[in-house]
Parts: sequence; C-alpha cells; structure tokens
Amino acid sequence: MRLVARAGLKKWVGLVWRTEIPSDAVQGDTFTLSVADGDVLSHGFCMNLKIMDSAISMVGQHTAWGSDRSSVFNLPQAASFFDFTFFSNTQLEEDVEFFLHPQLERGSVRTCWEPPAILAGGGAA
Repeated sequence: MRLVARAGLKKWVGLVWRTEIPSDAVQGDTFTLSVADGDVLSHGFCMNLKIMDSAISMVGQHTAWGSDRSSVFNLPQAASFFDFTFFSNTQLEEDVEFFLHPQLERGSVRTCWEPPAILAGGGAA
C-alpha cells in the first residue's frame, strides 16, 4: 500500500476501510496484525485495527506503529467487522510518502508478507 500525505494534514486524520470478519471466526480466535519488517511508519503515522459489532460500536482495538511491528489479540464477543485505519497522530509539516504491507492473519505467529497470487484488477503478482 502506497500512502501519500500532504503538508497541513491535521492530527488524527487518515483513511479507513471496513471489512467483514470471516464467517467461520469465533469469539476467542487469535489474530495477528502486523506490517513487514522493512516498513517504516514515519512522521507519526500508525496502523490501527478497530473491532466493531453489528451496530458499528467498537468492541476492541489494536495498533502497530514505530518499532512495534505487530499486535496479537483474541477476537472479542459480538465482533462483526474490522475497521483498518491509517492515521497521523501529529499535524504534518511536510509532504510524506511511504509504502506499507499491512497483514492480518489468524494465529499468533507473524509471517513474512508476500504479495497475493492475484492482485485487484486481475493481474498476477
């Protein structure tokens, strides 16, 4: 994922996208949120995962930023959606651009990031 942010971006601003939690996931399942080893969450940016229930109320959250490459957690009761958020916790004084390889996987072991076999749009990796 290529992130570009322009000077003047306000504190706590970023992007978010929602995805449904897999239907076979149950309360207590372990997940790991991580970024690749070479990724640098610079200029106060962080990756945050909010866990939402069916009413879109937060029932948990986990963050990876700076030197903290991953976060392991158990799926809470009533979890229905994951909200992935990338944001800056400081106002930007200059333009920034960087690449991230976010990964959310089942289990407590962080694996190396690999590109998907088929990329969005139908092209091969």
